[in-house]
Amino acid sequence: MSLKSLAERVLQGNRQGNLVETESFLIPKNGGQKTPQKFPEFPAPVAWLQDGELRTTGPVGDLAAAIVRLTHNDLDLQRRLLVEHCEAFDENHIWRLFECWEERAAIMEHDGGLPRTEAEREAARMYHLTAWLPELQKGH
Repeated sequence: MSLKSLAERVLQGNRQGNLVETESFLIPKNGGQKTPQKFPEFPAPVAWLQDGELRTTGPVGDLAAAIVRLTHNDLDLQRRLLVEHCEAFDENHIWRLFECWEERAAIMEHDGGLPRTEAEREAARMYHLTAWLPELQKGH
């Protein structure tokens, strides 16, 4: 079958409502009725700790938040894993987070009326910088 005749057949099938076009293939419809496509459901990616190392079942949407959740009782481990697995926390990029933290803390203090230490703590939590909080506070 030539490419032209295949294209004409697909066009004719679409005009008659017999084919449903998807991203990568065409599937016939039953009796002109749309058939719902059943795709396998995969579990959402999960992150966990195993022997002090981070493990995942796939790409985790907010990996920094997952690391913070898993290591909330061990800030040294939290810091190490954030630096290892999240580009925003490496030495070339973390200064941007520090600037965001400083700005957010100032806004929370001045506009929100929070005491400075509480504003700094909340801003650190927002940017997943709790493991760096003692160093950040020394800078003031």
